[in-house]
Amino acid sequence: MSRRGQRCTTAVVAGRGGHAMRRMKCWRVHWHHDFDDEPVVMYSQIGDDDYEARKVEIFRDGRMGWADEAGSYGGTGLGEIPVGPIADVREQADFTAWVISAEEFDAAWSRATGHAAVQADGTE
Repeated sequence: MSRRGQRCTTAVVAGRGGHAMRRMKCWRVHWHHDFDDEPVVMYSQIGDDDYEARKVEIFRDGRMGWADEAGSYGGTGLGEIPVGPIADVREQADFTAWVISAEEFDAAWSRATGHAAVQADGTE
């Protein structure tokens, strides 16, 4: 089952391997680096199995990519391993991470998926 449109709230949905997933958590992570081809901001919607369900990436030049279990755009993909605790991300000097609201994640998702539609048809 795709989680496209799932919110960061309590919900029972099928997780990876058929496990029931009860809630989603959402993170915004800033990656402090000088690489042009890597994202500088990442939004992740994460199930209680610690796997990403949806992800948005924003690049230094304004490009955006997204991914969910049904598809992806812009080279973005879901993580292949559980993300672990946000404290582990915060301990890394190159990252600043926050737990965010469902509304903030959904706004980023809407911008990214709308951005992809604009890019696909060539109009702005």
